Amino acid sequence: MTPMMPDVGDLEQSFTANRRETDTIRNDQDEGSEIYHPKLKYCAQASTYGTAFCTKVEAKRVHYLKEYPLYYFLGYTHFSCQLEPVRSVNPVEKIKIQISIGPQNHKPELSRMTVTQLIQGTDAAPEPVISVRVLAISPNVKEVGYEAAAYYTPAKQRDDIELIVSEVAEEVNWKMCADLSVQKIQAEAKAHFKWGAECQTYEVALKVSTAGITGPKPFVNAEINWGDVPSFMQLLGKRVKEYLPGMSYVMGFYQKHEKNTEHEVSAMLVASTHEGFDVKVKIPELTVYQQEIPSPFEIVGVESDNSNIYHM
Repeated sequence: MTPMMPDVGDLEQSFTANRRETDTIRNDQDEGSEIYHPKLKYCAQASTYGTAFCTKVEAKRVHYLKEYPLYYFLGYTHFSCQLEPVRSVNPVEKIKIQISIGPQNHKPELSRMTVTQLIQGTDAAPEPVISVRVLAISPNVKEVGYEAAAYYTPAKQRDDIELIVSEVAEEVNWKMCADLSVQKIQAEAKAHFKWGAECQTYEVALKVSTAGITGPKPFVNAEINWGDVPSFMQLLGKRVKEYLPGMSYVMGFYQKHEKNTEHEVSAMLVASTHEGFDVKVKIPELTVYQQEIPSPFEIVGVESDNSNIYHM
């Protein structure tokens, strides 16, 4: 049977990214200074509810690329979120929100794989710690929308949190499954996202490790990898791939064209001295890195040496 999916316009094609061109002005009084004034607007619309969630960002930056690239984050920043009306499939009379804390008689339908992961050695079905239903009410039409349930399984060495989001409608099997695992001893967190028909269409995983934060050279390592992803995510990845080489070159980063792991982006930040840190970023076909980037604050607990981040 062909899997039934929610309205494609809700999930992929209706995700619009409107971006205005970035204005760049050269300051003649200081050769190393530039002014950036980007304006961006991103909207994700849900025609089921007749609304769109829009985010607007505007920034002004005067920074010194050659000596202090970290100062790029200083300056004027405006960030806003708002709901905007859009055309809905059916006229929406009202939106009903239900929130339940603790075990409930009604729970979102779970797949056999998800239940097995959550049971962890018991014969009882897992109970959600919180359930949320957001439904669109239309005249002479059955309620449609989404429901979510969160599960929490604490343990001595690891805490597990799972979130399952399902569409409420006839003849659909769209779900999103998010699994978060926090390793207490290894100081590591992992997140795994799967969504689509029975959580099987798309997949993204993230991992952040702070195990080295207490060492002589404190470091944080993060990576993201993916399988199949929606078209708008593919477009975003393409933009990052095009943007990173030029921007890293302008900011004085070294570059090495090499074959890295496919479908993965990783970043490492190392406190190399009391006054700066090293950064290395890997994408599938490029590695960029820089040493001793000046920090606006002193980093304590660092043992300095001449090691090179590129060989870490």
